[in-house]
Amino acid sequence: MLPHLIQRTDGYLFYVINRNIQNSIFDFIMPFITEAGSAYLITAAGLFLLISNRKKLKSLGFMILSGLAVSETVSTILKGVFARPRPAFVIENIRLLCHKSYTGSFPSGHTTLFFTVAAIIVSAYPRTAPIVFALAIVAGFSRVYVGAHFPTDVIAGAVLGLLIGGIIAYIWRKSFSSPGHQQKSA
Repeated sequence: MLPHLIQRTDGYLFYVINRNIQNSIFDFIMPFITEAGSAYLITAAGLFLLISNRKKLKSLGFMILSGLAVSETVSTILKGVFARPRPAFVIENIRLLCHKSYTGSFPSGHTTLFFTVAAIIVSAYPRTAPIVFALAIVAGFSRVYVGAHFPTDVIAGAVLGLLIGGIIAYIWRKSFSSPGHQQKSA
């Protein structure tokens, strides 16, 4: 009973976000926001940070690239395990404002990546938390608005991304704060 209730609620929320709150401003902005978290842009940002002269930025670049690799791998594996069809294949008359993907829907890979990177950035720069997490939430919301994912795909991606980003930041902190690996703060 509960899975059916969750599935119905998920479909209802998808429809509300994808159809009922549609407007020309969101129709213009959300596709750009949803693609801002593409692996290509995150890779470019990570590589750009790696060439920095500041150790803290280089570390951040390395953590972001590590987060990208782990989040893409884990979300791809989970998509295969769960094999949940995307909304375009199970809901009629959706508004699809992005390309039609044939990979699994659960969890949202973009959202996993958004939240992985957000957790990593916040671990390095805690004062950025309100802005960084607000951007990640809007980016996750965009995945539903453009018709790419169900809300539960996005929620799962957010949780997964926070876990991955937190673990990477923890490992990095433990590895480079041990005696013999003291890192000067930039």
